[in-house]
Amino acid sequence: MSIILNVSVALIIISIVSGWCMFFRNKKLYLNREVDHLKMLSVIIPARNEGRQIGRLLDSINIQTYKKLEVLVVDDGSTDNTAEIVRSFGYRVIKNELNKGWVGKSSACWKGANQANGEYLLFLDADTELYKPDSLETIVNHFEEKGSSGILSIEPYHIVKKWYESFSVVFNIIVVTGMNVFTPIKSKLKPAGAFGPTIICSKEDYFNSGGHFKYCDSVMDNFGLAKAIEEKGLPIHCYLGKQTIHFRMYPNGIKQLVEGWTKSFATASESTHPLVMTLISMWISGAFVASLLLIISPMLSNSNWIIISFILYSIYAVQCYVLARRVGNFPFFPHFLFYPVLFLFFTIVFIRSLYLTKVKKSVKWKGRDIDV
Repeated sequence: MSIILNVSVALIIISIVSGWCMFFRNKKLYLNREVDHLKMLSVIIPARNEGRQIGRLLDSINIQTYKKLEVLVVDDGSTDNTAEIVRSFGYRVIKNELNKGWVGKSSACWKGANQANGEYLLFLDADTELYKPDSLETIVNHFEEKGSSGILSIEPYHIVKKWYESFSVVFNIIVVTGMNVFTPIKSKLKPAGAFGPTIICSKEDYFNSGGHFKYCDSVMDNFGLAKAIEEKGLPIHCYLGKQTIHFRMYPNGIKQLVEGWTKSFATASESTHPLVMTLISMWISGAFVASLLLIISPMLSNSNWIIISFILYSIYAVQCYVLARRVGNFPFFPHFLFYPVLFLFFTIVFIRSLYLTKVKKSVKWKGRDIDV
């Protein structure tokens, strides 16, 4: 029994170290210089039934200091008042018709890009919100510092307001770490793809690479675009969006949250480097082992195991919270005191995603059945 306990403690410690290694770098955007505003920026927003949320994004665009821009909202078959809200802001609405072989968002992005006038294209999800008046300047600034080449993608900071939204936390952490570029050896690992909610690229690179058209049947439009860019030998840069761009992912209930993570998570995980996937797997496994050790420790004859298990459990809880705050405003209480529930939820949804994407090869999202 003592051997099993000692091995468990060693596994938990290794798992905690794995957690820090998989999310070693906290890459955020900063405005390093004034942007000259010489480049026309086309903001392209694909939207399907986003009437409840898109107004916040448009409000945040209205107060931006970067003024040389146009806003194109591509209505991807909405059945709510999305188009009316956009027009009330005075912005252009483009109707998208989904052609055979296309997946919705890729089609909408391609439609918008073909009608854009800007030298830079910025694709924004409708549930995002620019955090500061200089957020667009910050994004353009970093893109130009990277040579205005390839794509720069940003994972928005997740704003949670309802209790169930905290169940996204493990997904949010793994979406970021699974990109391969947040480890201590990021320079030796190529990005797994690009973050979908916020992508900026030059119009020239977009069309030279084939853009969203190249992999129009990809459920993960951001991974399809990243692959097209990479095939042209162009770079991909990934950053975190805290204090630059935020979003609220699934405000309409836990069903929406489950469907959202189910539709793409298992597919996206295939692009993660085996080394990073090992770190992630160790981190997840350690969370369950730490909670199991805490449960059985009162049954052991040596009371020291209660103290040891409590310390390890507490360290895991604190680590989860620290990593979570890098990607969203997740509250510590009560969620991280009972963090095994968050990991269990993640595991169940991930298995569901594997089943639907690999066995049934069909997922549902926003009223559409999508073949994968």
